[in-house]
Amino acid sequence: MRGAAKKARKTPPKMTTRKNARIVSPVQCIFFISDTFHAGWEVPRAAFPLDFSRSSSLKHSCMSTLSPADTVRLKITLAYQGTHFAGWQVQPKKRGRSVQGCLEDALSRLAGEFVRAQGASRTDAGVHALGQAAHADIPASRAGRPWLRALNAILPTDMAVLDVTPVSKDFHARYSSASKTYSYTLWHEPRFILPQRRPFVWAAGPLDTAAMIAAAREFLGTHDFAAFQNAGTDVKSTIRRVDAIDCGPGQTRAETVWTITGPGFLKQMVRNILGCLVAVGRGNADAPTIRELFAGKDRRLSPATAPAHGLCLEQIVFGERRREPPVDNEQHSKHK
Repeated sequence: MRGAAKKARKTPPKMTTRKNARIVSPVQCIFFISDTFHAGWEVPRAAFPLDFSRSSSLKHSCMSTLSPADTVRLKITLAYQGTHFAGWQVQPKKRGRSVQGCLEDALSRLAGEFVRAQGASRTDAGVHALGQAAHADIPASRAGRPWLRALNAILPTDMAVLDVTPVSKDFHARYSSASKTYSYTLWHEPRFILPQRRPFVWAAGPLDTAAMIAAAREFLGTHDFAAFQNAGTDVKSTIRRVDAIDCGPGQTRAETVWTITGPGFLKQMVRNILGCLVAVGRGNADAPTIRELFAGKDRRLSPATAPAHGLCLEQIVFGERRREPPVDNEQHSKHK
């Protein structure tokens, strides 16, 4: 008897199920969690374990069937550290995660169906952003939700949404962009690099900044930038306009920051301009060299491209929508 009682105590209790219990799907859980944001509750990241936008089969099964009249367009401004991203554009899993993929993942979780995000600039792998912009169409029934807080609660920690604003259906993140400003940070101290700054600067060493500023004037205005465009771009014209090039102090005394503004850039054009200016600062090129490169239109004769991690998309200014978007240095990149 004692043995039987002991054996009985070891037998696990049987699982019982309520007769009228509801089976809640993951998507229904997402609806509930989104409602909690609307109510002002704090929800931890762990509450969003589902990654259905990464599954191609589930993604296609959840493609939106809403008509344009049933959606609201959101303009999303975001920042990210590009170090561990394979660029903006969605990539196959084996090539790494993308900013667009992470944003679409978060939008889709909160919308309850797949949501496509259109970016203003397809930044390359390693490039950072403080003012990237995108638009997305979400169900009108969810337009009133606190999208800014909800997105930041589930996005990875190396990206953040800065602003979410409803816009008209005429707005397009690519087609409506009128001007973009990129910055590039150079590190001049040859003996060390601050660990906190290493992911964001090019350790170019001591440079003749005055010579670089003088030579930078050659890039202002409208030119054929064929010599400053990397391969892998299919464009109708390589003529582009640079509206401003400025040089100023960085976050530390060992840095200088170059900013370049224009309506659109060729693939890696900004990085190629900086690579050329660094060559000037090292005494390996000058203003006449730049004029010769413009005339020759041969990328093979130009200095090397500056590393991606020094580049940051700072700001995008929007105007009226165009039929075709201005091409920028990442807009038609073929990420590999």
